[in-house]
Amino acid sequence: MVWTKNRTNGSTNHVLQDSVRGYGDNKSLHPNLTVAQTSTQNITAVNGRTLTIGSNSNYYDNNVAWSWRAGGNKNTFNADDVGYASFAASGITAGTVTPTGISAGTKQGFSIIKYDGAGTSTSDTPSTIPHGLLQAPSFFIVKAISGDNAANDWFCYHQSLGASKRVRLNLTNAADTQANLWGNGTSPTSSVISINKGWYSANYTGHTHILYAWHDVPGLQKFGQYTGDATGNPFIELGFRPALLWIKNTSTDSTDWVVIDSERQTFNQSNMTKLYISANSSESDIGVNSQMNLDFLSNGFKLRDSNNKVNASNDVYIYCAWAEAPSVDLFGGGSNAR
Repeated sequence: MVWTKNRTNGSTNHVLQDSVRGYGDNKSLHPNLTVAQTSTQNITAVNGRTLTIGSNSNYYDNNVAWSWRAGGNKNTFNADDVGYASFAASGITAGTVTPTGISAGTKQGFSIIKYDGAGTSTSDTPSTIPHGLLQAPSFFIVKAISGDNAANDWFCYHQSLGASKRVRLNLTNAADTQANLWGNGTSPTSSVISINKGWYSANYTGHTHILYAWHDVPGLQKFGQYTGDATGNPFIELGFRPALLWIKNTSTDSTDWVVIDSERQTFNQSNMTKLYISANSSESDIGVNSQMNLDFLSNGFKLRDSNNKVNASNDVYIYCAWAEAPSVDLFGGGSNAR
């Protein structure tokens, strides 16, 4: 999966692409918008560590790209870099919905699942979607990519909020209670994700959906929450130095998803270089005086300001964090020194 954003053009949307849907024309999603899959001619191919850029000049210069490796793209159904022609052949535990494409990396705890919706009424028995991982997802994002009503929100599950609440990736809204969304309040298991039928964005007949799922991996990625205190400069322990950090205030409306990374911001004790997932704002649009400063430390991050997007008193925040260098490698040994 490759996610790109122009840093200086405030009219350029985020673009999300992946190998399960394929790269190239009509394969782009925009996390800050509700639109279905569309064309941007952004990334047209991924070859190892190389991205091929298409004809859209908005993505030639001054961009940032974040990328995650799942289970490979050797066939339609992929698990740990082995490709299979059918879902049954992959050996992934089945659910009531059979994916039309999947890439699952069990060691890194990340999978991409494409599936067709299975109903039109939220009162029907929820569907179970196989995710291909070995642990229950800690965080996942789901979006309809095609269908008559595919222009709808991005729904997010986060383990800290639980299975009765959702937060939306493209909006600044606080978390809200939706008891009949995640399987009538059913948490993900080590094999499946439960989603009620009848949701245009997540499980609706005639719609195709994409789902991105992660689970905590010690030393690599962590999905948690903290409570802001406005003045106390809280420290949030991750067990690793973050390379990429998302923060969302789940208590208060009109608060964007804040994104900070170690490539655009290479030192601490400064006004952090920020982007918002929920907006197409450029870094300069957001500005250096937004008072959302924090430090990346060797084992977590420390908040330095009281802005309500990151540290308002008694507001509850969720975060998604990925490591700069895993403190333990994915095969059980110690990681190399930097």
